[in-house]
Amino acid sequence: MQLHVTSNNPALSAERLWENPIRARKMIVETQQLIACAQIEFGHIHLIRKTDGSYFKTGWKHHPVCKWVCANEKHLLWCVEYLEELYKRYSGPGFNNVRNNIDIVKSQIHTRNYEGITFLNFAKSKAKGLDFTDRGVFEAYNKYLEAQGEPK
Repeated sequence: MQLHVTSNNPALSAERLWENPIRARKMIVETQQLIACAQIEFGHIHLIRKTDGSYFKTGWKHHPVCKWVCANEKHLLWCVEYLEELYKRYSGPGFNNVRNNIDIVKSQIHTRNYEGITFLNFAKSKAKGLDFTDRGVFEAYNKYLEAQGEPK
């Protein structure tokens, strides 16, 4: 579970991630999973679904990234806008329900801005021997992506 936050602006973070389309498509799914967890946490109707009609897994509610998303609606709004920006750049099959999911979740969020939120730095991977958690959040995620061969 991960959110690659390379900027406090969700559009810029999504644009950076699309430098690797495979990673960006995976992030669309992970972001929907995080949003599904948040909907349950906030008591909203659980409407995030896969294209086959089944629900996204929400078993990660104790994961640090999921806890961050669930901490408040500003974090959730940032994630929804991040998902929306990621989706704008994707035109392939299998994600036709994303636009509907975004609209449903946005209608359930009471806050309208995400200004002043603090992002957490989880830019590390034990399996790959990467750890950039000693840096600022945006620098850390950019370095994390660069270390995996993705240009700045």
